[in-house]
Amino acid sequence: MWHVATILACARAVRFAVEDLHDALRLDGGVLRLVEREVDAAELIEAAARRRRALQPGHSIMLDLIDGVSLTCDPDRVQRSICRLLAFASRWARQESHLALAMAATGDGGLAAELPFAAGATPAESDLGLWLARGVAGLHGGGLAFEVTSGNAVTVRFMMPAARTAWPPATTTVTHAA
Repeated sequence: MWHVATILACARAVRFAVEDLHDALRLDGGVLRLVEREVDAAELIEAAARRRRALQPGHSIMLDLIDGVSLTCDPDRVQRSICRLLAFASRWARQESHLALAMAATGDGGLAAELPFAAGATPAESDLGLWLARGVAGLHGGGLAFEVTSGNAVTVRFMMPAARTAWPPATTTVTHAA
């Protein structure tokens, strides 16, 4: 039975890679279009973590989410972008480290999905997944920040602008294991 699970996991990973290449062609050609709607940001990030976990079973991802934050975005593209960031981090993170993805407010009232991790080596910022995530964030008016500090501590931030973010009157933080 484990053979079937392995085959399915590999098939999902291949499909994800093909979809990434298709998105790269459309983004590079200026024809990647957004299908926007209002969504709950915490649910979107949780779904991205579940999707990533399905592609890489057994990998620990801790989530620090803020309930009640709404985003006006293309939820599929944003979810895939966050999956790409998790994939990037899992490739570069030290074996003993766990991934922790957190929601945070940006200085202008927007929303950031922050992913700090300890890299086993200095990661390459030229990764296709980062390039796609940066392009999707840009189409939404946001951006992607990539920071490497001493000791190969890395933080990647996927940022959405304030114009696309609706904060609740009082925020509540909830920690989940995905």
